[in-house]
Amino acid sequence: MAFVHGKNTIVLMQGFNMSNFLNSVETAFTADVNETTVFNSSNVKTYVGGNRDVTLSAEGLFDGSTADGRVDSFVSAIPSSSDVMWSIYPNGTTLGAFGYGIATLQTEYALSSPVDDVISMTLSGQSVSGRDRTHSLKSIAADTSNTGVGTGVDSGAGSSSTQGGVGYLQKLDNTRNLTSATIQHSNNNSSWDALISFTASTARGAERIAVSGTVKRYTRAIFQRAASTLSGQHQIGFDRK
Repeated sequence: MAFVHGKNTIVLMQGFNMSNFLNSVETAFTADVNETTVFNSSNVKTYVGGNRDVTLSAEGLFDGSTADGRVDSFVSAIPSSSDVMWSIYPNGTTLGAFGYGIATLQTEYALSSPVDDVISMTLSGQSVSGRDRTHSLKSIAADTSNTGVGTGVDSGAGSSSTQGGVGYLQKLDNTRNLTSATIQHSNNNSSWDALISFTASTARGAERIAVSGTVKRYTRAIFQRAASTLSGQHQIGFDRK
């Protein structure tokens, strides 16, 4: 048994490292239960399971910065019709660390300004994709090279499946071009095939891509940046269905 302290949590939202501002995050997984009791039920109520739902809520401190990367300006401008990608890792983003990926519609952004305390903020979202249980294929550590080939993450013997999967890319900076980011899979950790190719972008942001069909035992992330003199930062996760 291995318990994990909450202080290690990494929260990424649409290309922002929200761990620098949040002190609480919750993803609630619920399911409808509908009663089917009829007269001849032997004095025991009966039920049938219904639809599942996921919501997200987070609390933290208000960011009043006017510099690039300011959270308040970004969150305030999110339209309710746009998906916001969250990647949440309870014990950091080291290779193989588990987390959750969620695509939400923003339902609340509230500020509280008490006379005797710091300004706080609350964020809430409604999932439109359920909750994907991801494993980190690329940590948020700054890139030191323009090319990266990740180590394969082994999901174990017999883990090859035909149910597809979901990949998440969080691009945490806009100072250096990410010309390609790809998730590959392999049966033997030696010969690799492309599984997911994310969209190249020069801007901060995030992307969620679902794939169908076979996912092999091992997965890894590879990336290419346009220049080798500047550092960059991004994180990649994958959920095998």
